[in-house]
Amino acid sequence: MLLLLVAGVVVMLRTRAGRKGAQAKVMAVASGAMLGTGAPATTAAAAQAPVSLWALTGFFLKVGSVLYGSGYVLLAFLRSDLVQRWGWLTDQQLMDAIAVGQFTPGPVFTTATFIGYVVAGVPGALLATLGIFLPSFVFVAASSPLISRIRRSARAGGFLDGVNVASLGLMAAVTWQLGRAALVIC
Repeated sequence: MLLLLVAGVVVMLRTRAGRKGAQAKVMAVASGAMLGTGAPATTAAAAQAPVSLWALTGFFLKVGSVLYGSGYVLLAFLRSDLVQRWGWLTDQQLMDAIAVGQFTPGPVFTTATFIGYVVAGVPGALLATLGIFLPSFVFVAASSPLISRIRRSARAGGFLDGVNVASLGLMAAVTWQLGRAALVIC
């Protein structure tokens, strides 16, 4: 989250100095920061926190409310909290969830449904799905009258451009980390 916020602010402030140069720098910083701070890929989490429906729903509400850009940014949040922080999933389970999200109809966010089911059964699947999708419906309804006004602002446009670029960096970094975990050399 902090990386997305900082990238948005940096590009917003540098809008006058030339947008393309600032975006390239933010992309490089985003990729480097994620690759440098990510913990090594493991197949099992160090310690598992207890799963509760409240925590699961809260996590997906949080992710659904801050997710920006492509659904693939979701992977950074999932790995950071569900694998590394709480130990609710292993890297392999996360890769399986991503695969399910890829081959099922609909957005990548359906990965949340699979994860909810894996960690808490049918109630978990329902609450994770509600949590990931509900914020976007609320935000679209609330922001609809403001969108054209926001896009006319050079500063707001610069901020959104910076967040877009940082999102790409996060996706690249998580793809690299999960790719390393997926490849097994015999």
